[in-house]
Amino acid sequence: MAWLFEDPTLVIVATALVVTLLAVAFRQTGRVAVLLVAAAVLAGGLVCVVVERLVVTESEEIADLLHSVARSLEAGRVDQLLDKIAPEATEMRTDAQQALSRFRITSARLAQLQVTVHEHMRPPTAQARFLGAISGKDSSGSRPVHNRTAPSQ
Repeated sequence: MAWLFEDPTLVIVATALVVTLLAVAFRQTGRVAVLLVAAAVLAGGLVCVVVERLVVTESEEIADLLHSVARSLEAGRVDQLLDKIAPEATEMRTDAQQALSRFRITSARLAQLQVTVHEHMRPPTAQARFLGAISGKDSSGSRPVHNRTAPSQ
């Protein structure tokens, strides 16, 4: 069922196809029962799309977190960024603080984001792959840093 919560495209296409076929059947037969079935299929498809919008999966949660990190970088909010890094990840927190003290980020973007959740592992883990692009200047403002794009590791 995870496919339903990740991307509603299949549900939308299947619903449209079935409703179209039922509309053709109704036009040929004129039977109200066929029209009622088409309405039920359409209602079911709409319910599935609404459920997909309301349910936030682990992958979507991680993607939202990564986009939030990019927004924190752009805003220069080191405190918000550090809130997103586990307290026990001291080396990563230190690296982030040192890097952000040397640079002023003006733009941070993610592209081609793919999140894979490994639910079978205990505790569950996730892997995110994306392209990141950051623009900014060093703290003195003398050396611009533009369009440094690199794949995640």
